Amino acid sequence: MPASTPAFSPTRLHTRLHPHTPHVPACKQVLGGDNQDTLRSLTILRCGAGRKETPPHPPDARACLQVLGGDNQDTLRSLTILAGVLSDADKQDAAEDLCRKALARHEKVLGADHRDTLTGANNLACELHKSGRLDEAERLYRRAFAGRQRVLGAEHRDTLQSLRGLNDVLRESGRLDRAERLLRGILADRERALGASAPGTLAALANLGGLLLHVGKLSEAERAQRRALEGRQRALGAEHPDTLSSLDDLGAVLLQSGEMGKVDEAVRLFRRAKSGREAVLGKDNKETLASVANLAEALSDAGNLHASGFHAPHFFDEAQALARRAFSGRLKLLGAEHPDTLDNAKMLEDIAEAATPGTAAGRAKNSRPATSRIAGSTPAPATAPVPVVPAAAPKPAPTRTPPPSHARDLQQLRSRAAERYAAGRAVESEALYREALLLCEARAGARHVDTLASADDLARVLRDTGKLAEAEATARRAVKGREALLGAEHPDTLESLRHLAYILRDEGKLDEAARLARRALAAQTRVLGADHPAALASRNTLALVLRTAGKLGEAESMARAALAGREKALGPTDLDTLDSVNTLALVMRKAGKLAEAEALARRALAGRESALGSEHKDTLTSVTALALVLRKAGKLREAEALARRAVSEREALLGAAHRDTLSALNNLACVVSEAGKLGEAEALHRQALAGEEEVLGAEHPDTLRSLNNLGMVLERAGKLDEAEGVDRRALEGRDKVLGPDNPDTLRSVANLGNVMRKAGRLGEAEALHRRALAGRTRVLGSEHKDTYDSLYALKDVLRKAGKVEEVQKLQAGG
Repeated sequence: MPASTPAFSPTRLHTRLHPHTPHVPACKQVLGGDNQDTLRSLTILRCGAGRKETPPHPPDARACLQVLGGDNQDTLRSLTILAGVLSDADKQDAAEDLCRKALARHEKVLGADHRDTLTGANNLACELHKSGRLDEAERLYRRAFAGRQRVLGAEHRDTLQSLRGLNDVLRESGRLDRAERLLRGILADRERALGASAPGTLAALANLGGLLLHVGKLSEAERAQRRALEGRQRALGAEHPDTLSSLDDLGAVLLQSGEMGKVDEAVRLFRRAKSGREAVLGKDNKETLASVANLAEALSDAGNLHASGFHAPHFFDEAQALARRAFSGRLKLLGAEHPDTLDNAKMLEDIAEAATPGTAAGRAKNSRPATSRIAGSTPAPATAPVPVVPAAAPKPAPTRTPPPSHARDLQQLRSRAAERYAAGRAVESEALYREALLLCEARAGARHVDTLASADDLARVLRDTGKLAEAEATARRAVKGREALLGAEHPDTLESLRHLAYILRDEGKLDEAARLARRALAAQTRVLGADHPAALASRNTLALVLRTAGKLGEAESMARAALAGREKALGPTDLDTLDSVNTLALVMRKAGKLAEAEALARRALAGRESALGSEHKDTLTSVTALALVLRKAGKLREAEALARRAVSEREALLGAAHRDTLSALNNLACVVSEAGKLGEAEALHRQALAGEEEVLGAEHPDTLRSLNNLGMVLERAGKLDEAEGVDRRALEGRDKVLGPDNPDTLRSVANLGNVMRKAGRLGEAEALHRRALAGRTRVLGSEHKDTYDSLYALKDVLRKAGKVEEVQKLQAGG
């Protein structure tokens, strides 16, 4: 395989579009084309947008030279940034010319040891490395490495980048003795400075082991990789990415030996690496697919060695299945022309030939080592380059210019996904959005604007399908990528921020959710205006987060403002307006304002049924919302009918294990409990609780809600011992997740107090009801129904305890 592309590093010069970067046409009109701000805006905008059609002699750099002079900092920045663009566009001669100019001017203006000068030296080394001029590349890499180590420190990522470049050049030029001396020296330095078991030392050991394998020192390579693996397992844990890399590294050495026992051990190691990466990274991750391919080749080699045995065909069958899986995954993820995909295709041919009777003999000896097929590997080391610092983030795939058909293909996928999402078919929509994301990654790269938009779309749908952990990770990727590409206050970045806040709210991470929602709202109000639809959407999201956090006063004012703004801007029957109607209904119900809550819930349900149909997921959300209001208002017959409808239709639409179905099940249990059907209520609560514990986890707010509700049913059924245990679990969980003053936490406090009162443990009951009363008075106000309930419960406990004077004081105060 060809050598890995050297890492050009213009990013130190902050090419990200800043929210306050001057608008280019405005700068030209007001300031003139030669003004410094106009030139800066042109350069940053062009490069930040990721364009690759920049001409060999970029006009912006030339304009900076003419207007600002060759020694101006903006000129230096422009030269380096545009060199990076040219490098990405494979315009090598022009990139090298600009790198040389940038380095010479940095040396003159900033000095030889300035960080930007050293970056310039490293960038020129990268260009020379790509063009095969290894001697000059080695000299510049050595200069960059020595300078960065001196200025930034041995562990800094820039220092390590230069070290990797130097190591690659030495291997590719055949100077393996120099490379070995370099790596041994680094290992010795780290053992002295950090200790033998430090992660940085173990990473250096793994790097050395890879080189030793390449030069054929198998015994020493095996010892180094075993030591690295054992150390990482102790220091980092069995599922840490570096530990999984060490499994691959040691497996590569053992496979190269060609000995049956060691090849069998390699198979076991590759299985562990594959299983670990599937669990940690997912089945379709690039590194997981590399482990799948490694295991496939190891099984093929094992089949060759066991050729005369009974199990040989089974080795080849499994090897072929794994190789096909790796090829299919890489084809989707990396594209048909990626070296890993092409190598995988060759592996499939090799395995098929080895599995054919009469051709297996000698295959183990003549087959290419599996290690050459690890994703991202260079020809020399045994594995993909092992990072010197543990858990170093992989460099994202560069932005590429997609083919002409890309926009059409992507639009078709998105349209189909959006249609299914609008129809409430979230599972089908998820599959299509996943396909869109894979298409963008393969054609345009991980940082392209289309890729980030597809990640944002997928995150929203994953939330709806209840895959909250994956939704959070995907949403964070969209936020981070858009911040880097578009700027922190770009409308798309802020929309991704709002989506992430919504997901965090569902996960019970309420402080961060509120912080992100406030940040999005403030920026959208400042950039777009308070009445812009995006700002109104963030206001609605913040209202929901505040409601969940129990801050009902602020939640109500936020929800009313969002509804008023949407009614004015969009009209009373628009779906976004109805969303705000539903949000305000939820807030009013939780605040105990049931008449207004019922009117709002009926309005939302009627509007959604008219616009979306009776089986749409948003319509069913309104069905549930109205059922809960009616239950609280004592209108149990209608409430039960609506709750049963919600369960039946959500199960048909989403499946029995979906989060929304489980929530509907819990709501139905509450209604039938209120109607006195305690046996059915208990069974439904247990069913909902078991499903939520499996799908959402034991500490998710929905799970704690079901736990709380089960405790109430057990209390009403007279099962006080079991009710106490359930209520204590619910209270401990809510104290931890929601905080001690959250209304849901205070409800659990009151419920446990009721159990203690019925059990005759009046001292503990009194303490619990005093806490509930104080908290509800503070959070909900003295006129709230829940506050009255706590006052009554405390009086009852005090009467039973014979504390008549304290009862009279409470009555006088009330």
